[in-house]
Amino acid sequence: MTRVGPAVRLELKLQLDGSLPPRETAAILQSALDECEGMVESPVPEVRFAGVTWNYGWIAEYELEFWINNYGEREVISEKVLEKMYDTLHEHGILFGGNVELKALQQVAPAVADRRGARS
Repeated sequence: MTRVGPAVRLELKLQLDGSLPPRETAAILQSALDECEGMVESPVPEVRFAGVTWNYGWIAEYELEFWINNYGEREVISEKVLEKMYDTLHEHGILFGGNVELKALQQVAPAVADRRGARS
């Protein structure tokens, strides 16, 4: 049985073609992330353009941050997010390539932290 507890922040890093316009690409990713299920409503999911790096060509890095309540479901939810990203990028003619990295950070959502501080 998985335990449901305080919200945990998950971060996925995607690498895409560095020649793509970052603002438009981030908007496409954000729209797809907003449609994904299994996340808490607050804090809201966020996509950030993290810059470019050289790896036999320019690679653009994007960070997808979202929060979940059930740490035991992190891999299932992350897989669904990645599938949504793949499908959405494919629909827009963008190749999904490079590395994907998942970080699960045991952080308490800001709203939860605020409530805990109020109890003190």
